[in-house]
Amino acid sequence: MSDWFDDDDEKDGRRDVPLSCVWRTATPDAFDELKLPELRSRAASVARMQILTEACVVSRADPDTWVSYSRSKNFYAARRGRYWATTYTYSTVVPTVDQLVKLGLLEHDKAPPGTFRDPGMPYKPQSQFKASGDLLQFFEECPSVARQSG
Repeated sequence: MSDWFDDDDEKDGRRDVPLSCVWRTATPDAFDELKLPELRSRAASVARMQILTEACVVSRADPDTWVSYSRSKNFYAARRGRYWATTYTYSTVVPTVDQLVKLGLLEHDKAPPGTFRDPGMPYKPQSQFKASGDLLQFFEECPSVARQSG
């Protein structure tokens, strides 16, 4: 089992790690060959690269692991500040995940509205995603290596 979890984190055979938006590729053009649609802002482009990279890193470490994220505006409003990536916003994360799902680059498990993951409460799954087989194959062939921002 991955170091990301302890035994209490595994529920119903599903494991997840929270989206952090701290992973990136070693080169900014690493995903250019995917010919992704243009985005309206630089922040959205960076968020897309971070989400794609994080999905690949997590899925390569453990193919059964999902990346959890919130689809609630209130969740992101409460996380503004210096310890959160500037791309970690509702307006960049949620539309980016939706786009990548439509393009077949992410597998997606969308939770009903109002669900969240709170360690002090009974387990309720958040929305979650992981790299699709196509994205993992691309990532294996890509010469750029993922690394954490910092």
